[in-house]
Amino acid sequence: MRIGFDAKRFYQNSSGLGNYSRRLIADLHQFQPNLELKLFVSKNIENTTESIVYPNRLSKIWRVYGMGKSMIQEKLDVFHGLSNELPFDVPQNIKKIVTIHDVIFKQFPDYYPVLDRNIYHLKTKFALAKADKVIATSNATATEIQKFYQIASNKIEVVYQAVDASYYENAAHFLNDEKYFIYTSSFTKRKNHLTLLQAFDLTKNQHQWNLKLVGLSGEMLEIVHHQIAQLNLQNRVKVIVNASHEQMLLLMKNASAFVYPSFFEGFGIPLAEAAAIGLPMAVSRISVFTELVEDAALYFHPNDERELASQLLHLTLDETRIMQLQNRKSLLQKIDSKQIVNQLMSIYS
Repeated sequence: MRIGFDAKRFYQNSSGLGNYSRRLIADLHQFQPNLELKLFVSKNIENTTESIVYPNRLSKIWRVYGMGKSMIQEKLDVFHGLSNELPFDVPQNIKKIVTIHDVIFKQFPDYYPVLDRNIYHLKTKFALAKADKVIATSNATATEIQKFYQIASNKIEVVYQAVDASYYENAAHFLNDEKYFIYTSSFTKRKNHLTLLQAFDLTKNQHQWNLKLVGLSGEMLEIVHHQIAQLNLQNRVKVIVNASHEQMLLLMKNASAFVYPSFFEGFGIPLAEAAAIGLPMAVSRISVFTELVEDAALYFHPNDERELASQLLHLTLDETRIMQLQNRKSLLQKIDSKQIVNQLMSIYS
């Protein structure tokens, strides 16, 4: 079987959609080595072992209009858009799949400039109409797709995301002299760093744990720094921006617990990474997290700093960690790479 992928995010995004794309391709290589995978990229990529398809001639719009001709030339059986979109000239006679990670631009439009959210809407609407199958990264996302775009439920398949194998190989050891909570997420508004800082401030005199905020720079970064200074938490809270994969692994491995106060996610890969590495966690009581984690986490309302503060204190107890690890089997099965590849192969076939 010859499968093509829109690989822009594979090469250009260091987190999020990039991680999803790289993990999916790597797992297909590992568990289905006889597949012929073609990565469609609009610019020259050096030092890659992947089979790359470039435009026949330089074109700034090839990914939007022009890639379809290349699909025909490559004689694809299936084309998989990995990041919420398909090219506008996608051929009728090639089977088409699109992964929709979220529709946050519909749920929380104020988070996005008007032009951006209108573009996201048009691309998503087109991809949903043209795709033979839609992959949603959670049941929560599948529900939101149907709510806003009214597509048939039998067109959607839920396939969770796997995490990099290195997270399983670097299990948390809880032996550090420094105990700390960790939150790994980009510094954007919906990630809700300020409520976490307020909750940590409420508990700071009741434990010796610190807090580390790790993620890509975003519009909230300076506001987060200002909040830390206002609460006089400079000695207890550390902000780490644009950490490498190796730095992230070390920070997660040495952490004592994971916190995820986000207002909304389509999946929440940091949660899956924390589960793979074996960290106890407290997470927002939102539909996607309760779906994934079930009873293997502590929950709080993302707008309630007092409830979050209470759960931070519970995370400092050894019995919380032991109980969560005992209950984590279901989550680890959902994000198992081999199981996910089997689901993908069923869809591709």
